[in-house]
Amino acid sequence: SSSMLYYCNWVLGNSVESGATKQILVNMIGQAPLGFGVAILWPLVRKFGKRKVTIVGFTIASIGSLLVLLNADNLTMVLACLFIKSIGAVPTYVMASLLAEALDHVEWKNGFRVDGISASVSSIIQTIVMGLGQTLLLAGINSFGYIAPESTAQIVSQPEAVQTFFSWCFAGIPMIGYGICAVIMMFYDIEKKMPDITLALAKKTVNRP
Repeated sequence: SSSMLYYCNWVLGNSVESGATKQILVNMIGQAPLGFGVAILWPLVRKFGKRKVTIVGFTIASIGSLLVLLNADNLTMVLACLFIKSIGAVPTYVMASLLAEALDHVEWKNGFRVDGISASVSSIIQTIVMGLGQTLLLAGINSFGYIAPESTAQIVSQPEAVQTFFSWCFAGIPMIGYGICAVIMMFYDIEKKMPDITLALAKKTVNRP
């Protein structure tokens, strides 16, 4: 993204080539745990449950994002903290499973499924959020005095407000988001009910004419 490339140019390098190279490094280090994390995620889920693993993971991701924000001018620390953040983000892979449990719970409680409307709502939210995110990004750089370069080869020394804004876009907002999700998951109590729900739905299916 443009904000990510600028972040690398400002924080991690002093040229377009340096910024682009550092962006690749940041992406590789920051996303690596999401790849091998799947191998350890499900054993942890089986042992501790999706709820606990997600709460701990998202808390770690939030802390990792905070550390990135606090050490934004240090490449080594940024990479290390991004690695921590990515480890904490691994439980995002169980979101589909949590949604499936929620849909089963609705059917068990109300007698009908809401798969279609949940998919529609999800698509609507994603569309709205993408547009809103782009709008807020453009509004932010305009409000805080972003100086557009005259060419792709030019590196502009941006105002401190713009630098802070990009840091928050890159690490601050994810920190808040992961923290909110961790708190929300504390109220998720469907998982412990799933054995009974699954059994009840199975009997309902078998007895259905």
